[in-house]
Amino acid sequence: MIKKHFDSSKTSILYKIRWEITLLIILILIYSIFYLFSEKTHIIFGGDYELYRLITHSIAYDFDLKIDNNFPPTHPGDTGRSLGKDNVTQYPRLPWIMSLFDAPIYRFFGEKSLPIRNLISMILGVYFAYFIIFPLVGKKIAFISVLINGLSSALLEWGYHYATDVFIIPFITGGLALWIGGYSILAGIALSIAGIGKHYYWILLPLILLVNFYIEYRKSKNSENKNFGILKRINFSIKSRNVWGILVGSFIILTIYGYVNYSMFGSPFLDSYRRIMTFRDDGSYLISDTSEFFQNSLSYGLQVMFFRRSLGVFYFSPFILLLFPSFIISLFLLIKSKGSDTDSLKFSIIFLGSIISFIVIALYSMNVNTEWGNRFIISDIALSSVSIAYLIEKIIGKNSERLLNKGN
Repeated sequence: MIKKHFDSSKTSILYKIRWEITLLIILILIYSIFYLFSEKTHIIFGGDYELYRLITHSIAYDFDLKIDNNFPPTHPGDTGRSLGKDNVTQYPRLPWIMSLFDAPIYRFFGEKSLPIRNLISMILGVYFAYFIIFPLVGKKIAFISVLINGLSSALLEWGYHYATDVFIIPFITGGLALWIGGYSILAGIALSIAGIGKHYYWILLPLILLVNFYIEYRKSKNSENKNFGILKRINFSIKSRNVWGILVGSFIILTIYGYVNYSMFGSPFLDSYRRIMTFRDDGSYLISDTSEFFQNSLSYGLQVMFFRRSLGVFYFSPFILLLFPSFIISLFLLIKSKGSDTDSLKFSIIFLGSIISFIVIALYSMNVNTEWGNRFIISDIALSSVSIAYLIEKIIGKNSERLLNKGN
């Protein structure tokens, strides 16, 4: 009796989280070893690294985003700056959200801390996908799916490129995990931060808000009080924590973001990507808007996204292709259940969000500025674990409990 009591009370906590601990240890070891011995670790100092470092330096030491005194002299073709509302002050074109997080560690630990933080972001981004999956299909399937995707895709290659694309991954996967877990305010905060880094991920916020509203509306419809009219049901749904939590969380972050935009560019709806300075040979400049670069036809853009040798998902991250059949199956099951299958609804929204971002980047004419896989959809590649898990669960079906001891 004593031994039985000891086993259930003293060892149960570690035993219950054994899959989570094991997965985290494996990811840390594999990604760290790959970083130490891969010939591609030099890429962390390529691309926009120096621009990001200068933004971080400005925040850490000048406590502002004015880069006039930090950036090197301009050169023909330079597009690293955005023009402020006074038409004089220059601000960074790149998102400042990553540098805001990195400034404290940069100040206290120096430049060498940046690649370490970057590596941690990638590991946590892959790891957090587990917490999206296991509440819906079980721990063992989640464990297997995250390992399959995390160790056999462009995630390993891109874990060492210092960019916002990597920084936002844990906010995407973690935000969705918080949503699945019912922590709506924190989910709204995390996904809003990710949206500041890459605007197209803001699509997740209205999608999740609609799902939460729909679920709460169905609850009110199925409640014991059959006298609820449609207006009372809507009012009941809006007052639900899962609905207002997303609104509150996103409002906090978007208000801060809007204020920063207003202080720099004169409007909460104008950001650095709307005031890009492109310098000519004679030192003059043009002001451009990133929206001007969405010129690809969908057919050409998808061809690049799928088949281009330097970034096509067929070569670097084939598991992301499972998004499409997964979405179709989840949507079919949702329709078949007449909207009552909330798990299929949540899965379909996750898949739909990734498909939308995939299409948006296909239309972006600058999506070729990447290699070793497409960095613009690296968060969606991390979410491929969800597709793998979903299809495993559907293929195994009723035998999943017996074969994989689901839930342990």
